Amino acid sequence: MGRYYDGDIEGKFWFAVQDSDDGEFFGAEETNSNYINYCVLSKNKDKVFKGVDECKKQLGEWLTIFDNYFHEDSAYSDLKIEDFIANNHYKVNAEDYKVKIIWYARLMMGIKMKDFFKDNPDNNLYFEAEL
Repeated sequence: MGRYYDGDIEGKFWFAVQDSDDGEFFGAEETNSNYINYCVLSKNKDKVFKGVDECKKQLGEWLTIFDNYFHEDSAYSDLKIEDFIANNHYKVNAEDYKVKIIWYARLMMGIKMKDFFKDNPDNNLYFEAEL
């Protein structure tokens, strides 16, 4: 179960965390209403790079926490993340993850876009998202 995006980049939207229109944060524009069809023009790839930087800025120390957590466990729940934070003695409010995980999910999409443009700097990026 879940909503996917595919095309030049592929992935799965985070259930109950990530909206199907999250690509718009990185400058993607909707091209069709059946699915959300997106295109990021190569001339706008700087928005992707800036978006990735903004995600990292918003995450701060949470970037390391989530990287470490998801390196050990690909699934998450409130209890699992709060236990992970407590067991690893991170000095953050565990409940703040609910806001920060949205930025992390967004970052994962942005990194795929950034990698696409690193490999294809002159190409437009196309993908569609399930509603």
